Amino acid sequence: FRSITVSAIKRLTPQSVAISFSIPEELHEEFSYLPGQYITLKADVNGQKANRAYSLCSSPYSGEAPTIGVKQTDNGLVSTYLNMQLSVGDILEIMKPMGNFTVQVQQEYARRIVLIGGGSGITPLLSIAKSILIKEPQSTITLIYGNRDEHSIMFHDELNELVQRYPAFSIINVLEEG
Repeated sequence: FRSITVSAIKRLTPQSVAISFSIPEELHEEFSYLPGQYITLKADVNGQKANRAYSLCSSPYSGEAPTIGVKQTDNGLVSTYLNMQLSVGDILEIMKPMGNFTVQVQQEYARRIVLIGGGSGITPLLSIAKSILIKEPQSTITLIYGNRDEHSIMFHDELNELVQRYPAFSIINVLEEG
């Protein structure tokens, strides 16, 4: 685990936030990642220690800070702490990115990709989608994204911005409630 500073927190929905990290220069190589990977963080919440894994939703090719999306769960010790108490400037203990749910991107690829996810499952898919849109201009992506209602859509604004910026990206929202 490495001590990493929280550089930004953005409220996404009433129950979710995006948390960005400032990786020190000497740890950039260690914290390089592939689209779809996750990080594990160690939290000490009111004397209770817990480790939780969160997928990165940022793209390693965009220049954005490494970012996770966290949806607060009922009785979730760490997710509640991250949503309600964490502040910019706080330091979290984080392991380097890991995981095999990744995609290799190649400039010359011309693929038709369909991504399917629901709720907070958008986080690795968002990393993958942004990376492909940046690195594979000939590929197209359709995201099928399920949520309870429009107010529970994590990254709603960012997804709509991607649709506007990239004609090769489209979203089909599937909502439980109208």
